[in-house]
Amino acid sequence: MIKPLEVKRLKSDRMFGILCILLERENVTVRELAGYFEVSTRTIHRDLLDLSASGFPVVTRQGVGGGVSLLPNFRYNKSALSEDDMKVILAGIEGLATIDDSARM
Repeated sequence: MIKPLEVKRLKSDRMFGILCILLERENVTVRELAGYFEVSTRTIHRDLLDLSASGFPVVTRQGVGGGVSLLPNFRYNKSALSEDDMKVILAGIEGLATIDDSARM
């Protein structure tokens, strides 16, 4: 049985993974992300909302050629990320995972 703390850790790991994919690719579909992380598209939508709420400029577009991306002017040199930087980002994402979903509207 998965414990609540493990679920929060899985979510933060997934959100960090989504962020890494968005930094790597210009555009990706929610369905691709859901398949990659083996979760529902609804879960990916919630994760994207959480990433956006934490300050990452997530953009979604519907229709042909649509998908998820970061704003075009948002570029982060991943080679500039130290291990400490990665820990800070992960801690921020984990902090979001502690928010009680029942408090959302």
